[in-house]
Amino acid sequence: MKKMLSLLLVGLMAVSMTGCGKSSSNEDRTLIIGSEKFSQAFLNSEALGNSAYDKNVRDMIYGYETYAVNSNGEFQLNETAIKKVDTKEEKVGDVTNKTYTFTLNDGLKFSDGSEVTADDYLFHIMIAASPEFKENGDSTGEYLYGYADYHNGKSKNFKGLKKIDDKTFSLTIDGTLLPYFWETSFVAVRPDSMKTLAGKDAKLESSDDGVSFVGDMGAAVTKWTTDEMKNPSVSSGPYKFVSYENGQVKLEINENFAGDPRGDKPSIKNIVLKEINSSTDMDTLIKGEIDILNDAIEGDKIQKGLEEKKLQSVNFDRNGYGTFAYKCNFGPTKEAEVRRALNFIIDKDELVKNVTGGYGTTLNSEYSTAQWVYTKAKSDLEKSLKYNYAFSLDKANEQLDQSSYRFEKDGKTPFDAEKAAKGEKDYYRYNSKGEILQINHLGTENNAVTDNLELMLTQNAPKVGIKFTLTRTDFDGLMQNYYFDTQLKESEKIYHTFNLGSNYSDAPDPYYASFSSDYVNTTANAYRIADKKLDALMQDLRHTVATDRDGFLKKWIAYEQYYNELLPMAPLYANTYYCFADKDLEGFAPNSFQSIYQTISALSWK
Repeated sequence: MKKMLSLLLVGLMAVSMTGCGKSSSNEDRTLIIGSEKFSQAFLNSEALGNSAYDKNVRDMIYGYETYAVNSNGEFQLNETAIKKVDTKEEKVGDVTNKTYTFTLNDGLKFSDGSEVTADDYLFHIMIAASPEFKENGDSTGEYLYGYADYHNGKSKNFKGLKKIDDKTFSLTIDGTLLPYFWETSFVAVRPDSMKTLAGKDAKLESSDDGVSFVGDMGAAVTKWTTDEMKNPSVSSGPYKFVSYENGQVKLEINENFAGDPRGDKPSIKNIVLKEINSSTDMDTLIKGEIDILNDAIEGDKIQKGLEEKKLQSVNFDRNGYGTFAYKCNFGPTKEAEVRRALNFIIDKDELVKNVTGGYGTTLNSEYSTAQWVYTKAKSDLEKSLKYNYAFSLDKANEQLDQSSYRFEKDGKTPFDAEKAAKGEKDYYRYNSKGEILQINHLGTENNAVTDNLELMLTQNAPKVGIKFTLTRTDFDGLMQNYYFDTQLKESEKIYHTFNLGSNYSDAPDPYYASFSSDYVNTTANAYRIADKKLDALMQDLRHTVATDRDGFLKKWIAYEQYYNELLPMAPLYANTYYCFADKDLEGFAPNSFQSIYQTISALSWK
């Protein structure tokens, strides 16, 4: 299971809404879920981009995970899939490894009726960690014993994996990575049908040296990342993939699904996820053309929905935030002083008011208001942060005067903040090389956050000597420049900042949240930040004993303090999600840690 902490959401939010194809009875009523444009990364991995919209599909077509997150954000054994789990520690040299042995329940089947076996769990790890898939940056299995030798092609055996029988397998955590605060996430894995991806003749061989794959892994990876990525043919979740055509993902009920971690089985027969324009979603809901508006954050939409008597609503703290993201590897945003200055010239209080209608709060570091650590340490944390990023042109100038961009155009004369404040035309900052302080921003179309940032930064940036440009694009254009900029030519890398949104994954480990230098040139580090002190703080944080919550809290505060200074990405606001649904829909109860897509099996029509 890949645990990228940050789930990329384009623009204001992960727009999600559902609707109905009207029929004579609710039994046959289709649920239509609105979405931004899909990237079609529907494979059981986050390595090829972690679009929230693609993940919503994945959460409905893949299941039977060994461990799942409950409504409190805690990992629990999935007793629907797992009959029992045993743990054992074993010393190998000076290191103590830990082995989890899982026994599957009877009756687990894929959507094609084939049996789910130990091979399918082990194969998912084998293909995701394989040398053939290496360039995609998937972290699956890297915490298991023997990963490096297998991943780097030095051994055909993955020593930390073992098949005991068709119903039983074990995963051994590399003791050098223990303790780990979210330990069970290391062995949280979902199956992939080995026969579908690798062919009927493929098999796994297990011995004391681990598990090896017999077959053509290269061909399996090619199939996984092409045909099966865009059109998954076999499902392990509550729904199975039918098609993606004309901007619509069609799903139908998986009759062979044994149940989700709560024991629920789906009852709604057909679901359509349709690419829509989010600007009219609430009106469409009220007209009865759709059934659910999920994760609404704009104040006017929320108020309109609350006043509508035929709707039900649920609200909760978002386990994520809206962001102003930087590229830290080129141009002016390589410098922390520039990044901090940009954060100071965004009036976040005004942004929260304009965008969320007051249903949100500003942030000064990288956290979610839904997290237990923030709830417990809120007061101490805010007092300990070096920077309070309230709007301030003076503080922005202070930062920029400490950057390399502290000169006039000749690269020698000190920049005069008073001239800029008075509006002197084309008076910008330069470095000693004569390079202008220009920030090129990329945002998405039809986006309230983009609109507000354009107004603020177009007005405020010149007052501190920054030349600011803003370009709008569609979802694909933003993905190409944000996630896949390493594939661009140097002359094509022109955007320094982006407005996005991020939601935390199940294990909120910053190492997997685009901040680790280990992933600096992959999609798992889209900010392109490489900082040794940040790396050390993240490692100290994550390698805390799972039961030591007080120790973890102290380390978390230290991490947040340094993050507040380094600022590889500026969290702008946290907000309350409001979800609205037709009153005829039962089981509608998304929460901070479980989306409507993860609890889709609980939904039914009256």
